Amino acid sequence: ACPATGAADPAAAAQGAAGYLAETLKKDGHLTAVTPGADQPTADTGNTADAVIALAAAGHQQSAAPALEWLKANSAEWAKDSPAALGTLVLAAHATGTDPKSFGGTDLVTALNATGPAPKTAQAEADKSKTSEKSDESQKSDSKVWWIVGAGLAAGMGIGVLLSGRRKKNQL
Repeated sequence: ACPATGAADPAAAAQGAAGYLAETLKKDGHLTAVTPGADQPTADTGNTADAVIALAAAGHQQSAAPALEWLKANSAEWAKDSPAALGTLVLAAHATGTDPKSFGGTDLVTALNATGPAPKTAQAEADKSKTSEKSDESQKSDSKVWWIVGAGLAAGMGIGVLLSGRRKKNQL
């Protein structure tokens, strides 16, 4: 049940939350927050991107459109060199059917790839997998050799103890 209204329908509660979010975004086209040390609210780019994703997921693409346009115009500095921010913007673009490779003049996918190691191709992964399988087989055969050597040494020690015991018995 929704604590505020007592509604038992989660879908109705979600639509109510989406309506509230859409109304909140109408004022400035983005969400605001008072950051530590500030006296006045400032634009909250991260939560605005999350709001766009939420509205799109709830089927309110039209309500998300102004905030999406605001993100296209104002998110570049916020997202610069931040994989989390760039990933959130990629999700917002995808949720609204926007091309993440052309998001306010920025190719979000290229920018996101630039923050981490170079992307690997499927062929490189397949080659690595084959090499890994070969090294696994090599390690397995190496361990078999050591087991055989160890068993041989143990058998040799057992035979030595047995023969030594026979000699002592024959000497008595």
